[in-house]
Amino acid sequence: MTLISSSLLIHMIELLSLVLFFTTATQVMCRLSNETDRLALLSFKELIAEDPLGSSSSWNNSLDLCKWDGVTCSRKHRRIVVLDLRGKSLSGILSPFLGNLSFLRSLYLQNNIFQGKIPMELGLLFRLQHLNLSFNSLQGEIPTNLSNYLTAIDFKSNNLVGKIPASFGSLSKLTYLNLCTNNLIGGIPPSLGNLSLLRIVDLGVNSITGTIPYSIGLLPNLRAFSIGVNKLSEYGVGGKISTQGDVYSYGILLLEMMTGRRPTDEIFTDRQSLHEFCKSALPE
Repeated sequence: MTLISSSLLIHMIELLSLVLFFTTATQVMCRLSNETDRLALLSFKELIAEDPLGSSSSWNNSLDLCKWDGVTCSRKHRRIVVLDLRGKSLSGILSPFLGNLSFLRSLYLQNNIFQGKIPMELGLLFRLQHLNLSFNSLQGEIPTNLSNYLTAIDFKSNNLVGKIPASFGSLSKLTYLNLCTNNLIGGIPPSLGNLSLLRIVDLGVNSITGTIPYSIGLLPNLRAFSIGVNKLSEYGVGGKISTQGDVYSYGILLLEMMTGRRPTDEIFTDRQSLHEFCKSALPE
């Protein structure tokens, strides 16, 4: 009986040792991961040129990372999941070390005065769902490697150049895309027609050329599509309607969807104009 009790006691001690070992190891790993986030934010702070509201004044070694202003941590891992510094009048350059915040789900830096390029390292944030950099002075091209988990992208009112990335067509969870008031050129990628969850698109006030892809008009959840003040081909300009120009403007997309006809169909002869056909097909 004594031998059995001693054996049971030894097993209990071994089990307790294992539990303590794994608990300690987990705590150490969390601290190390938490340290990665802390260093990333301190690197971000170093590139802030002006902070008139003292928004990053709490970012120091005397205060727990998860209590820093603008920071929200997860309960389980104590990792940063939200960084919200909107409207803080911050100026400077966006640090590439933001890409080390591997648990980040939401990044809100709108309404500041950040300059320079959008770091390509943001593409490392594979959990990122909301990205708002609007109303800054960011330059350069839009990164092509953003997270496939993104549901909202807002880059409006910056100084971005180049084309709308065709890779955006692979962001299958995207519901909101705002790129208005920049200096974007080139055409609208037809791949945006792959985004079946897309609800709102604003591409206005750029220098976008060409036509609106037919696939955009077939998006099942699209509620708003803004493309004003660009350099798209206009309907009816230059006389004869062309399949290379204005046929796929958004209004014509609606016409095709409602009537099943295109402006270039042979039915539209001198005896029946497009306007007359619409009046008969779509009575008041």
